[in-house]
Amino acid sequence: MALRARVDRHRCIGAGTCITIAPTAFDWHEGDFSKAGVVDPASVEDELLREAALACPTGAITVEEVEELLPWQLRGKEAPRRVEKTFMFTDIEGSTNLVEALGDEARLSPEVFAALHARGVSFRQDKAFFDWAAAQGLDRKKVEDMYNSFAIAGKVNRARAAAQAYQIQAVPTVVVDGKFVTATDKVGTHAALPPAINALVAKARTERPKS
Repeated sequence: MALRARVDRHRCIGAGTCITIAPTAFDWHEGDFSKAGVVDPASVEDELLREAALACPTGAITVEEVEELLPWQLRGKEAPRRVEKTFMFTDIEGSTNLVEALGDEARLSPEVFAALHARGVSFRQDKAFFDWAAAQGLDRKKVEDMYNSFAIAGKVNRARAAAQAYQIQAVPTVVVDGKFVTATDKVGTHAALPPAINALVAKARTERPKS
């Protein structure tokens, strides 16, 4: 049965992971290079299409069978997580964690990405981020207090510790089963990344204890 893929443009932040993993199935949305779009899902194997969806850092991609939901999408069922972690680190760990904490991630995450990558806004200085947040209609004082809170600082420190532990130097970086790491800079090209991920998945499966 054929698979159908959809990208939620409100949740997509333009990480490009899906395009890297399945470049013939996904591409940048026409007229908007900060959003991914579906091109030809039938051009790749079903497993690769699912892998691209699972690797999306915001879960913006839905893959469905034409006539019924895939088993791992049924309510109450947990998806088989082939890729344990996908990292997309920039200079704005605090900003992205704050957007999540504010509870308006679907609206604000694309705006953060567009400000950083499309309009060249720098969030390295706290004031720049606070100015941007106020322009989005957020309460500046609330944003400042939350930005400087222990909760956000803790998340930033954990993110940086994970980046250091996995020695992340490029995006996308994919960590399989919490211990096997691959990235474009390790395999040489974007086209070589999906086979490298599959090899690590196979390795992780063989090394897991039999239940």
